Amino acid sequence: MEQNNTTSENTLETTLIMAFAQLSNQLLEFQRSITQREADNRFPSFKEVGMLCRLINCLAKLKKLADPFNGQKAITAFATFIAKQDKELSKTIKARYKEFQAGNQQETHEKAMIQPEDTTTTTETQPEIPPPPITKEDFDKHKGLLFNLHHNQHHTTEVNGQPRNTNWLQYNLFQWHLPRAQRRFHHNEADYHTTINHTEVCRKIKQHLSQNGIRK
Repeated sequence: MEQNNTTSENTLETTLIMAFAQLSNQLLEFQRSITQREADNRFPSFKEVGMLCRLINCLAKLKKLADPFNGQKAITAFATFIAKQDKELSKTIKARYKEFQAGNQQETHEKAMIQPEDTTTTTETQPEIPPPPITKEDFDKHKGLLFNLHHNQHHTTEVNGQPRNTNWLQYNLFQWHLPRAQRRFHHNEADYHTTINHTEVCRKIKQHLSQNGIRK
């Protein structure tokens, strides 16, 4: 019986490690496919953003499924895989994971010393989402810009007394037109044109307005 249990645990461990490595490989391929595009087209589409989120969520779920030992094995396997392409990144992953383990163990010990274990079920803490850079009031005031699209990296529009890049503003105004789950606001105005293809954004805006019969 003990041998069967050991075999089962080893099989689970191997499966988790293989799954983690496969998903990591897919994530790298996904990123590589974007970086190999033309200079002005190196950004994910809305569909690709959804795919990226699903891959990352799967990796997070694998981490939850693994116990501390298997989790460590998975991280080690992942770091070994990365080392084939980037040895320095592999070393960083291993070092950060050790720091994470040490900090996690210390935090657990300190909590145990000052309070009894809480056995009640709690809701997982959700990461804090930054507020949209363009408010609904800004949208209502400047939405007319979506009918006067142009690709000019240096053109600005005054928003609340501050000059803002017009292309960046148009992109974020467009997000307010989309369903909540599809909105992807861009917060860093300075790197907008290095991460977003505004010509493609204009095409999508025109297509969306036309398909939904939205007029100025």
